[in-house]
Amino acid sequence: MTNSEVVRSWIAGKSGKSANGNLSTDGDRLKSYALTIGFTDGIKVAVDYTAKSGRFYSVTTSSHVNLASGQAGETITPQQAIAECRVPATKIWTS
Repeated sequence: MTNSEVVRSWIAGKSGKSANGNLSTDGDRLKSYALTIGFTDGIKVAVDYTAKSGRFYSVTTSSHVNLASGQAGETITPQQAIAECRVPATKIWTS
C-alpha cells in the first residue's frame, strides 16, 4: 500500500501497512514506525509530531503526520493528547 492508502484505511477503520512497513494501522491507531501518530476517539485524531508542535520526531514521521492531519477530524499536539487523557503517556513519545 502507499502511505496515502494506509491513511485512508485508518480513516475507514481498516488495517493496512505501507510497502516498506514504516506506516501502519490496525484501523484504530496509526503508527509511524512504532510511534502512535493517530488514534480513534469517536473521531480520527492525528498527533502532531512536526517541528510546528515543538515535538519533531523525524522527517519521515512529519510526512506521515501531514498525510494523517489532512484526513483526520482533529489534529492535536502530543502534550494535548496526554493532558486531555486521550492517550496514555506510555503510548506516545513526549521527550
